[in-house]
Amino acid sequence: AVDYKVGTNPFSVTAGDFDNDNNLDLAVANEGSNNVSILLGNGNGTFRTAVDYGVGSSPRLVTAGDFNNDNKLDLATANFSNDNVSILIDIPLKEIISEPLLTQRSVVTRIITVFQLIMSWLTSQTIEIVESIKNTM
Repeated sequence: AVDYKVGTNPFSVTAGDFDNDNNLDLAVANEGSNNVSILLGNGNGTFRTAVDYGVGSSPRLVTAGDFNNDNKLDLATANFSNDNVSILIDIPLKEIISEPLLTQRSVVTRIITVFQLIMSWLTSQTIEIVESIKNTM
């Protein structure tokens, strides 16, 4: 067996092609360190050094899915101590080798996504108001 270093008290693991290179990668929920470790696959049964992403308190389960329909796998963790779920969307995995501190980038990506959703909603509200004004004239 080959062992790979991940966070403290790894609780569960899931596999998926997180960087779209046709090689299976691993995501590990680390209950003791409150993070998820991602190990990108090399395509030959070996993996690169893990990179950790912060999530809620005591993540026990991790799963992958395309939660925002952008054809890229995202991650969700079930956090035991917080009684909540953390969603990691659009993790910039291509930059793992050169930039280990990606937790801040993930937060920025989530903030931008929320901002885009708000702007989309405001735009739709503005269109409805303009249409309503046009209909009264």
